[in-house]
Amino acid sequence: MMSTTQLLTRLLALFLMATTLLACDPENIDDTSLTPVFDCPDIDANIGDDCLTAAGSAGTVNTDCECELPTSYDCPDSNANIGDECETPAGATGAINADCECELTTSYDCPDSNANIGDACETPAGGTGTINADCECELTTNYDCPNINANIGDDCTTAAGVIGTVNADCECEQPGVDCPNLNANIGDACFIQGGFFGIINEDCNCIFVINYDCPDINANIGDVCMTAAGNVGSVNADCECELPEVDCPDLGLNIGDDCSNPVGGAGTVNADCECEMDAVDCPELGLNIGDICPLDDHYGRVTTDCECEYQCPDLQLNFGDDCIRADGTVGYVHQNCDCI
Repeated sequence: MMSTTQLLTRLLALFLMATTLLACDPENIDDTSLTPVFDCPDIDANIGDDCLTAAGSAGTVNTDCECELPTSYDCPDSNANIGDECETPAGATGAINADCECELTTSYDCPDSNANIGDACETPAGGTGTINADCECELTTNYDCPNINANIGDDCTTAAGVIGTVNADCECEQPGVDCPNLNANIGDACFIQGGFFGIINEDCNCIFVINYDCPDINANIGDVCMTAAGNVGSVNADCECELPEVDCPDLGLNIGDDCSNPVGGAGTVNADCECEMDAVDCPELGLNIGDICPLDDHYGRVTTDCECEYQCPDLQLNFGDDCIRADGTVGYVHQNCDCI
């Protein structure tokens, strides 16, 4: 016979089994389904989930339910951090500052001139100087002769235009000269009053010492000269200008030399010392057909008949001459003798 306790235990087990069987009956299951709960229901994601940004880059859902890149920038607008290298609007290299702006990283002593104290610079007057503590460009060279911006021994140009050297008196003197006041040496040519040539003597004075063989004409024997007829000759022992020895002294020419005949034609000196015209179309004129020839107070052209005539007799003009048109304007003579 079972005890009271055993009986109660068996009854409880049977009750639990019956309850389980009833719960597993499909007819007793509730139709309501469970829905997951997201931190960010609008995007069906939780904080920290992987996601894609609008640009298509992999990111992570942040506490604002936004997809952000895993890297957190100090300056997200420019995707940069403070101290990163950048390019200023002027195109210079700089660095991102605390205001997320790109600023030059070089710190100048004198930012207005982008220079540091001691840098070389150009003064307003165009000289070379150095940036001083006041950020001004000042000359740094201390000249021996500040009035001429030069040092003793520097090259210089004398008043006469000769290259010299700055002396201890800050004057430009020609180096190695006997007469520094004249910037010349003894024996140098010089000018005396009146514009005549002279020579520097031992007293550093310019004296007239040129002695010509022919003082009346200021020339020496053998010098080139001009005859009264305008021909080039040379000074002879009699201090006269004579033509050089030639075959035809009257012409001052040699046989075979070119010459000009009386009518202006070209010729050649013949064995009789005459200017014989070269072969031409019109020997009497010494000209060829078409040559310019004198005609009254004007000129004409040699015709095929060896006569000097105007090419346009009615106009008394030649081809190409200026002419007055009917309307009073200036034209030129055409080959059909019209003034166009």
